[in-house]
Amino acid sequence: MTGQDQINDGAVVMKVESPIYSAEDRRRLRFDIEEVLAGTRERSATRKRLVVDCSSTRWFGPPILDELILTQQRLAERGGDLLLVISESSKIGRILKAARVDRFKTFASVQSALASSGQSVPAAA
Repeated sequence: MTGQDQINDGAVVMKVESPIYSAEDRRRLRFDIEEVLAGTRERSATRKRLVVDCSSTRWFGPPILDELILTQQRLAERGGDLLLVISESSKIGRILKAARVDRFKTFASVQSALASSGQSVPAAA
């Protein structure tokens, strides 16, 4: 489900490469996120941002939205942040708006997420 983790100054990039919607997908996503966060702790305490690149994914379901909300909460408790990359052709931006989830910081590209100071850059809506 997820691609190679990429480490950048202060951030870890995790690429989601397929549509994700089921409870099983949520378990796999949780496992992948936990692995990334565990690896982040081992590598450096200064990496506090997790960039989840959903630009190849056009849609995700409610279980995934729940998992991302929980991940954002866990990261915030540790002083970290979750940044989402979504493509313009994705329905994900509309899903986030419909769910009234404004806690996510969304970006149009991994580069803009990594370059940000944690503020959203306009992405798909």
